[in-house]
This record gives sequence, C-alpha cells and structure tokens, in this order.
Amino acid sequence: MRRVDSMMIIYPSLTVNCVISWSLNQSAVLTNLQDADIMNEVITLGKEFYLESQSWHYDLTVGLADEPTVKLRVTIERNAYDFQSSMIGYALDQNSLSWNRLVVKPIKGAHCESVSYVDEWADQSLFDIDARAIIEQLILIVT
Repeated sequence: MRRVDSMMIIYPSLTVNCVISWSLNQSAVLTNLQDADIMNEVITLGKEFYLESQSWHYDLTVGLADEPTVKLRVTIERNAYDFQSSMIGYALDQNSLSWNRLVVKPIKGAHCESVSYVDEWADQSLFDIDARAIIEQLILIVT
C-alpha cells in the first residue's frame, strides 16, 4: 500500500466536488480505487517520453470518459538528483484554461526512482505505473 501521507495537495482556484480527509477511511478508499481498473475510465489525449538536459521527461494528458470536460495531466521529471526530480498531477481549469497543480509527490519510493539519465534507454512502464497512481488521486479529488 502506498503511503498517503507523503502526498501534498494544493487547491489553487479549482472548485472540487469532494472534501479530502486523510483519515483511515480515505486511505482505504484510495487503496480500493487502486485495485480497480481506473485506466478504463480515462481517454489518453497525449503522451510524451523523452530524455533531455540530463532528465527523463514523461507527460501524460487524459480525459475522463464519463465527464468529457475534465482533463487531467501528469508530469514526471527524473533527474540525476532526487531533489531535482518531480511527479506532479494537474487538472485543467475550464474557465482560465490553465493547469492547476493538485498533487505533488516526491520521487523517493516511486517506481521510476531507479531510472538514470545516463541510460540511453529507460523503462517507460515504470513511469506509467507512477502516472497511473497520480491519475487515481486526481480522480478522487475532482469527481
């Protein structure tokens, strides 16, 4: 089970339809959601994965199948140093057409933590696993 307490949630000018409470019940909901096949509920709108400036960059943008106006985005940057690496989840604000940062997670403990910029090839599936976990958290926040 992932540690929920290592996550930071920020609400900049986004109206959310739920209240996040980090009780044991909410952790149980998150665990149950991870067991479901949540990726069947999203439509991939864009995906990039590349090496640039000594960092692996991963960018995934999805929409929700049942709520076409909801757009979510995950960016993962894996640098040689953990403190220069990041995993961030965003939701699109339909009014301002800007991405609002909702989930920020440290690279420590992530599946892609073992990826190095010195490698000419990186296992994209490790980034996919981390992105899926962030998408699941974003869905909990915005629906």
